[in-house]
Amino acid sequence: MADSQVLALRADATPDIGTGHIMRCIALAQEAAARGMRPVLLGTCEVPWLTEVLAATPVTVMDAPDTAEGLRMCLRTLAPAAVVVDAYHIPTAHYRAAATAAPVIAAYDGEIRHACADVLYDQNIGADRSNPPPTNGGLLLRGPAFAVIRDNIRALRPADPVQQVLSRAATPTPRVLLVLGGTDVRRAARKLTKALLQIPALHLTVVTEDSAGVRALPVAPGQQLDVIAPTPVLPQTMAGMDLVISAAGTTTIELCCLGVPAALIQVVDNQKPVYEGAVSHRCAEGLGSISEVLAHPATMAQHVRDLLAQPARRAELAQRAWQMVDGLGRQRILETVTGAAAAR
Repeated sequence: MADSQVLALRADATPDIGTGHIMRCIALAQEAAARGMRPVLLGTCEVPWLTEVLAATPVTVMDAPDTAEGLRMCLRTLAPAAVVVDAYHIPTAHYRAAATAAPVIAAYDGEIRHACADVLYDQNIGADRSNPPPTNGGLLLRGPAFAVIRDNIRALRPADPVQQVLSRAATPTPRVLLVLGGTDVRRAARKLTKALLQIPALHLTVVTEDSAGVRALPVAPGQQLDVIAPTPVLPQTMAGMDLVISAAGTTTIELCCLGVPAALIQVVDNQKPVYEGAVSHRCAEGLGSISEVLAHPATMAQHVRDLLAQPARRAELAQRAWQMVDGLGRQRILETVTGAAAAR
């Protein structure tokens, strides 16, 4: 591709929508920039820590047009080589408007909904083994071979995840991270932290904006509780953990690439295929939906306690996860987009 070519990306991040859509676009923007392209993100980011990530990414950020016609006109001006749409809330008309400018690649999770595109990708574990959804002629890229991983996560990927897990198991106080997504949409961090503090020996780090409420919880001897705000350097924190309890969103794929043992909670409906794929392929432990976990927090805590007592089990999870996500998916996607653009 020529140096002057643009990769347009359409995505938003808000407390309700979450951060995963823009996070995936950042990974593709990094790959595009490495190939001499100019990535341009059309969208809204209302999550402060993610705004910091965007500021450090080689991407131009512009407001997204509200209408399909506005998007068509904007893309006509940009003249992109391709358009990535990672926004489940926009109507089909916007996809069709984007298609008048360039080949369109759309992200989806299990269900395509109203997306229409030249290329559609689903990075979820197990997606390549399920029945393909109807695509109206679009090319499907399915499974973790197409998982898009950001530079800072790829740089932390270990050579031997099993040795990493087992070497840490000698530490008497296991390190556990609780992160319920880029935004804790159910405000569940305090209740789950309280339950986890029933585990006698524990160094627990909680990612939450409810820092005062979580810090107020009593900590017993042999326990340590750290509370941090959502942060751009979360991958470095995840990489040092014996276990990460995470919402089953984009973080799941990142944990797999890092080879970190994970226990997942399905927080919102569109995380169901992520959750089910990772758990059924034994890349992560399943703790249930957020409603189930909040209804029975002690059961969740006991599940975590049992997992912490089994380093071999955690090593097995880490190994399978690490093998499943190699961090090269963004290259495969852009190579496919290159072919689609050449075919036009």
